[in-house]
Amino acid sequence: MDQSKAKKTIYLFSLMTPIGIVIGLVMHHYLLQNNQTLLEASFDAIAAGTFLYVATLEVIREEFSGRGKVLLGRFSFLTGGLLVMAALALWL
Repeated sequence: MDQSKAKKTIYLFSLMTPIGIVIGLVMHHYLLQNNQTLLEASFDAIAAGTFLYVATLEVIREEFSGRGKVLLGRFSFLTGGLLVMAALALWL
């Protein structure tokens, strides 16, 4: 990648957060009355789906590629973590 293309990519990347904030504020202002809850739930679902996708396809697959007693321990920790997160979701 040449230097000018790298600078353009970094510049575009650095603008994404402010652009996202402005879009979020505009949407919040116009959807404040009726559809705000639906919009917030939709974005929460997209974020949760993204985390599940990354965890399933990247992290868990690599961690469970081995065999033996270590696999049982990893499965125990995975199950325990899922239970703790489920309890927190119900409690909070």
